Amino acid sequence: MDVTIRYADSPRVFGVLLVPQRAEIVARVGEAAMSKALLRLPREQRDEYANLRADQWCRSETAERVMIEVATVSNLDARDLVDESVHGAIRKSVGKLWRALLVMTSDFSLIDRTPMFYARIYDRGTLIAERTSPGHATLELAGWADVPELHCVAIAAGVRAVLELAGRIDVEATFVQAVDRARFAVTWKV
Repeated sequence: MDVTIRYADSPRVFGVLLVPQRAEIVARVGEAAMSKALLRLPREQRDEYANLRADQWCRSETAERVMIEVATVSNLDARDLVDESVHGAIRKSVGKLWRALLVMTSDFSLIDRTPMFYARIYDRGTLIAERTSPGHATLELAGWADVPELHCVAIAAGVRAVLELAGRIDVEATFVQAVDRARFAVTWKV
């Protein structure tokens, strides 16, 4: 199924994040729980997610629904599942060379490039980054007014993982959703 063409009007998430995230989830809850969760989805969504490759897009609605169903059948909080699986997927996906380069990158450069990373994973909205003071940054997601909470959790987890890979300590990323945007506060020890 070509999600890129068929669902161009729907927000999408790139498989390069979802495929390793799926592996993290299966490692945590098991293949049986994942299969049970997928069976709870409409066939079209089940096929879209089950057949997803790293070079394909998946509707964000499908990705969110999978997380909710996996959390339900596994007796977990969906926010915790998304946070831990995205964080783990990014940490495992970034190779040793990139980790070494990240460690040598300034805070300003890391925060300044965050919107570029966002745009490679999500096809809806624009992330605006600002380093407000040493160890503090704000991110604002505009252009996706109804962004689901679980996607905000995923964005925060991804930012946290990248900063940790870059050697930043005590990284925290929180968010607040408003009517027309989401704002993220990111802090780390300087």
